[in-house]
Amino acid sequence: MYIEYNDIELDIFFNSLPNSIFDNEFDGNIFYQREEGGFKLSMYIYTYSLEVNIFLNYKNYDIVSLNLVNVSSITLSQKILTIKSNKNKCQIIFDKVFKIHNES
Repeated sequence: MYIEYNDIELDIFFNSLPNSIFDNEFDGNIFYQREEGGFKLSMYIYTYSLEVNIFLNYKNYDIVSLNLVNVSSITLSQKILTIKSNKNKCQIIFDKVFKIHNES
């Protein structure tokens, strides 16, 4: 099993290309980062472990840290990034208005 996502959608949302976590671009372990107005959003995707870690910092201060397990998909629709697992649904809006909503 693996996490389903469209890498082009993630490139658009983060305004960047992914980086390899372990310097092996083909192992399915990648991360994205985006900075806006002093905020830095980082998302680490462990594709085959079905895990996603999300970190939000503001001017180098940690604000939010989420560890989502058993993730099935990551989708983008109208500037909302949605991460679904069998127990959680996390939505991230990173635009002029910033919001992270995590439902259990």
